[in-house]
This record gives sequence, C-alpha cells and structure tokens, in this order.
Amino acid sequence: MFRMQSFSIDKTKMNMKKINKILLIDDDEAVNFLNQIIIEDMNCCEEVVVKDSAEDAIEYLADENIQDPDLILLDINMPRMNGWEFLTNYNNKSNNPVPVCMLTTSVNPREKESISQYDNVIGFESKPLEEKTVWKILEKL
Repeated sequence: MFRMQSFSIDKTKMNMKKINKILLIDDDEAVNFLNQIIIEDMNCCEEVVVKDSAEDAIEYLADENIQDPDLILLDINMPRMNGWEFLTNYNNKSNNPVPVCMLTTSVNPREKESISQYDNVIGFESKPLEEKTVWKILEKL
C-alpha cells in the first residue's frame, strides 16, 4: 500500500537569501538530473550549472568570462579525476576558492576525515540530495 509522506515547510528557510549559482559536478547523469530538479524546485538559487566530469568543471571555472558559483556540490567517486583530485587542482588554481560540499554514496569513514585538509569544504553529504539536505548546506554559507 502506498502512503503519502507529509512534511512541513520551515518558513525561515523561505526567507533565506537566494544565492546566484550552484555548480553540480557528478559523472552520473541521473543523479545530476535529480539534484538539479530538487535545487530548481526549491528556488534557492538563480542558476544551476551541471558538469559531468571534474575536468569539464575545472575548464568551466577557469573561464574568466563566467561568474564563479556560490557553491560547488562535488561527487567524490568519478573516473579520470575524482573529487579529491578536483579539489586539489581547483584550490591550487583559485585565489578565492568557493565553498564545496562533497557528495557520495560511499560509507568510507576515511573520506569524511579527508575533508579537514580543505578549508573550503563545508560538508559531506549522501546523494542524491534531499531538500532538507540542501537547506542544511545553504545554512553553512
């Protein structure tokens, strides 16, 4: 039997300042699609940019004609360049790295410990995202 789950909207979250841009970096097209829909439905940012590889994201962020995102949501486990390699590369090239939240399906405790190496990593969350998780991440900005 299917049962509808009810939830209540926290009115204070509706008054949060809308950020300009979120950059999603994940090699999984379905996860990107779901995460983008959740973020857009929340109306918490003006623009969601999706990149399906860390290399594409590095190239995008290097473009001087684009405005930096306010937040990067970064998958850890990707082929070619993983999330940790992206972070090292990005932080070495950026004068002012933006906040990053790591996203994973992994339960490896060593990954959680690794975030302490990066000043701009503000969290470690499971994917796919849920609305309450996005609000939790945005509250850290």
